[in-house]
Amino acid sequence: MLLYQLLSQKVKHHPHQIAVGSIKNGSLRHLNYLDFKERIFLSISYLKSKGIQEGDFVFLLGNTGLDWHIFDLAIMMMGAICVPLYPSFGKKDLLDITSHFDDYSVVATDIDNFELFNEHISTFKSVIHSPELDWGDSLTSEEHDLIENQILKIQDDSIATIIFTSGTTGEPKGAIFDQRSFYEVLDSIYNFLGKRIKNGSRSFCSLPLAHVLGRCDSLLHLKLNVSTFFGESLETFQKDLKAAKPNYLITVPRVLEKIEERILAIVANTSSLHQRLFKINIEISNNFYSKVERGNKPSILERNLFLSSQKYFFKQIKKQISPNIDFMVTGGAPLKNATFNFFRSIGIPILEGYGLTETLGPVTLNPLEYQSRGSVGQALPGVQINICPDGEIEIRCPYMFKGYFDEPKNTLSAKNFLKTGDIGDIDSSGFLKITDRKKNIIITSGGKNIAPQKIENLLAHSPYIDYALVTGDGEKFLGAIISFNRDNILNFLGERLDLANYSYESLSKSPEVYVLLEQTIKEINQDLANFERIKKFVILPIELKDDTNFLTPSLKVKRSALLNKFQKHIDSMHNDS
Repeated sequence: MLLYQLLSQKVKHHPHQIAVGSIKNGSLRHLNYLDFKERIFLSISYLKSKGIQEGDFVFLLGNTGLDWHIFDLAIMMMGAICVPLYPSFGKKDLLDITSHFDDYSVVATDIDNFELFNEHISTFKSVIHSPELDWGDSLTSEEHDLIENQILKIQDDSIATIIFTSGTTGEPKGAIFDQRSFYEVLDSIYNFLGKRIKNGSRSFCSLPLAHVLGRCDSLLHLKLNVSTFFGESLETFQKDLKAAKPNYLITVPRVLEKIEERILAIVANTSSLHQRLFKINIEISNNFYSKVERGNKPSILERNLFLSSQKYFFKQIKKQISPNIDFMVTGGAPLKNATFNFFRSIGIPILEGYGLTETLGPVTLNPLEYQSRGSVGQALPGVQINICPDGEIEIRCPYMFKGYFDEPKNTLSAKNFLKTGDIGDIDSSGFLKITDRKKNIIITSGGKNIAPQKIENLLAHSPYIDYALVTGDGEKFLGAIISFNRDNILNFLGERLDLANYSYESLSKSPEVYVLLEQTIKEINQDLANFERIKKFVILPIELKDDTNFLTPSLKVKRSALLNKFQKHIDSMHNDS
């Protein structure tokens, strides 16, 4: 009911304000709060006509879009339990998750996912293809009142959703949340950030809505004074981003890297004079921020150069993303320092945050006033963070999950703290840094305890490396398995070696590529203690960046899946002495 209260307040005080919108062929379409509420009620009526009732499990499957968002709210507001599924799921993923449930219905918001369920799954009660719904229909006042009365009877502690974890460390688990959880997480974000966001701001929602970060993004307009627009598809991301003209963007680090790469490619195609000016202005920004970070006050000249650079030079660069962009939020995976520095230099602060599926959204975020590079920010209001004696982070917050579906074991401590499995520390200003996963700590045969994430992040900071996993548990030395960046490798080697037409797999066997990566790793090793250095590495024969078998929807590596698949390569690397 609490989500409906938020919606009702919007309808009461801002009925004609733009609530949400979609993008089609570069054109914006939008709904005000009156029309948005009507569509939710139409969806509830439609679901009821298909036999869905309060307490039913309803799988929601489809690409990120306005229809998905409307059905998400409709399912929860009518008291049914929404179970989001990733559109990237294949047959095995669907079978694994649906096997937890005896009886359920499915809402598919696009035809491909509708056909996927019809083809592979046979235990559902009904599969509903949402485009069957005619948005031109209208409800009578009597039908409207009946739906509203049903919504108002829903208890705040009733189950609203079950969200499955991404499976980076094993089989996905279904985290249970009640109706109150959504209100609490939106309230916490509002109290931390909302008052600093300009009224009437616009957001562009593009992350998978089955992921807690994307879903949280989609719901922010109910609490903040913003409008949320949904893109057409992943393929049209850049075009949709320009059309939406958002004031802020919530995304994952890999998307930020792609935006950075695109801007640098545009600069590389300009005149030599413009490229030189770009480099000079980047240096001006980096010099300014370097002094600020060290606690030194930039001179009047340095300050004026910085302000002029932002106003007259980088303003045009920012237009390549959005002419209105004020800041971007990222989470779900570590952010490269180079990417953080790039966006900060051109005048777009990156607010890195941290959260888990089990917390429904962020528990920490960097503030708009100051971003601590390499940290995931400070605790949001109502969030408590402890660092255990072994370095593990534990969290307690008002929007914590209520347990895992189909698992009676209580996973919270006696004081309702969740052990996250992440290792980290908090500085004197309250900024949290994540250093590794507890399960990933490597103990070499010499007894050294090594946190691989620090090394993996350094490797991934190289423009030639997309993903790296460090190996060496129980071994004499550390190794690494590497997935390289094909485009950047070709930019460096392609012209003189005529490699432009080579596939990723062919390049992975190239001696020239091996030598380049070997030299890159040698340079990175200089910044590491001797026992942390990579002695050997293996180049993966497959490109990871679009492989859903080894990457989660937020583009984190499924460590166990990757290590299991290439165990022979790893064993050979460590045994070949």
